[in-house]
Amino acid sequence: RMVGKMEALLPRFHALVIGCGLGRDMRVLNATARVIEMAKERKLPLVLDADALWLVERQPQVVAGYEQAVLTPNAAEFRRLCQALGVEDMTLPQLCEKLKGPLVLQKGAVDRICRPGQEPLSCTEPGAPRRPGGLGDFLAGSL
Repeated sequence: RMVGKMEALLPRFHALVIGCGLGRDMRVLNATARVIEMAKERKLPLVLDADALWLVERQPQVVAGYEQAVLTPNAAEFRRLCQALGVEDMTLPQLCEKLKGPLVLQKGAVDRICRPGQEPLSCTEPGAPRRPGGLGDFLAGSL
């Protein structure tokens, strides 16, 4: 049902932010993967955070090759994405090359952003000394 509702709404959207509060129920994640595929057909920009990254860890093909996607992993999510792609210790540029499309914004003490074939850019500006819950949701929405 949710997929049908989203399909009807997609023509009204300019972009989608997916993951904030999504949860990890596989039925929801599989439906979300179908929505992502429909969004890709419409060439909608996508920002995937939090539990949407959990989906990408299990189904990397859902964003592989899609240049209109932005992934926003924290340190733990980045590590799991690397493991899902078969490499334990991968650099940010290597992850981007493996995914062949999405821009990756790696959150951490130093935030880094990278696209396949490019050198990463780093932001060393001081931020909040401790990142409270929900700050990543704010970042994803602002992208």
